[in-house]
Amino acid sequence: MNKLLISLFLSSVIALGGQAQKKENYYVKYVEFPQHATLEQKIDLAARLTPTPQQYAWQQMELTAFLHFGINTFTGREWGDGKENPKFFNPSQLDAGQCM
Repeated sequence: MNKLLISLFLSSVIALGGQAQKKENYYVKYVEFPQHATLEQKIDLAARLTPTPQQYAWQQMELTAFLHFGINTFTGREWGDGKENPKFFNPSQLDAGQCM
């Protein structure tokens, strides 16, 4: 078993070509669509996005937070009917830091 591990290690060092510089991984966190991409092409590109290692590590912790902030916050109603006056939505004293 040890010979196998040493062999694999040496093979990987040789395969890397003894690179002295360590390459940093670069992850694209968004999709840039070609100018004339069709809807199907956009869906295909978006479907290929994968989380970065940091995002994946966060997902593995299985921590979730959900904050819903809308017009009902200001009307005191649990359910809105879509007829609320937009003037009620006035987060003039919002301190987003207090939610952390």
